Amino acid sequence: MKILLSPPLGLHEQGQRANNEDNLYPLLDKVSNSDTLFLVCDGVGGTDQGEIASAIVAQAVSKYILNKKALTPLPQIIYEAIAHAETQLQTHQQVEPSTQGMATTLALLFLTDLGATIAHIGDSRVYHIRNGVILWQTQDHSYVNELVKSGIITSVEAQSHPKRNIITRALQGSQSSVLPDLHQIEDIDAGDYFLLCTDGVLESFSEAELLDIVGSSQSDSQKIAHIRAKCQLHSRDNFTAYLIPIRSVEHLAVQLLSSVPPPRPSPQPLVKQWIMALGITALVLLGAVTWLLWPKNNSPHKVKVTSSPAAIENPPPPKMKKKIKQIE
Repeated sequence: MKILLSPPLGLHEQGQRANNEDNLYPLLDKVSNSDTLFLVCDGVGGTDQGEIASAIVAQAVSKYILNKKALTPLPQIIYEAIAHAETQLQTHQQVEPSTQGMATTLALLFLTDLGATIAHIGDSRVYHIRNGVILWQTQDHSYVNELVKSGIITSVEAQSHPKRNIITRALQGSQSSVLPDLHQIEDIDAGDYFLLCTDGVLESFSEAELLDIVGSSQSDSQKIAHIRAKCQLHSRDNFTAYLIPIRSVEHLAVQLLSSVPPPRPSPQPLVKQWIMALGITALVLLGAVTWLLWPKNNSPHKVKVTSSPAAIENPPPPKMKKKIKQIE
């Protein structure tokens, strides 16, 4: 399929924190509707420089995928890109031991001819929204989400739980590799939205409120402005998001070569050809035998036409004439 975007819109702000540990790709001043790869990362570590971890991962993952996308199939390229980012984190930690505790979340959207490939680690989210309804969303790798899945607390209680910021999976450059959750979406229509966001956005909105904004009749610029304004009022964290509108989807028609072999020619013409060949051969052989058995002498025969039934007679050879006279 061929997916065309309306201009993607984003936000990336410090909020009420002393520094901004979030990062994203592409940068807001460079994004365009020709982009196919989008990431948001939420650094973890505070004094351990989480903003460095998120910057390293956003740059390493995006650069790896864009450089290798023509050579490496999905989903292998996603796993390789994340492993590459972990290596970059390890290298930085070896050079700067003070950053040993840094880590980051990752939420990724990659649009290709196969549809949308989504990967995530931690509690940064990706939503697929159509007509104000969530068709699919990532599931947080977090302590409170484990409680929700176990039925211990409700999703509403999770929003105000004192341990809601504890994540159970992150990119941190440790010796044990971390794997993302991957999801492939092929059901994409014009008018759909993908929303990537860090948890700072979710502090200010319930999912119902987010859906009301994204599904409203406002322009895309008004929608992202509405999200920014409310985050500035209510979020105590950094907040970063990308709103990606799907302008059109063209399903490419691919004509596959049939695996069925072409039909064989009818055997009837072959039978006719064999019969004709045998007939010609028989005629040639009959002619050869006749030629071999036909009487011959050194002089040509004379042909005498008479009125008798025997229309053709051969004169006797000269020696035979002498013998006939003696008998007479």
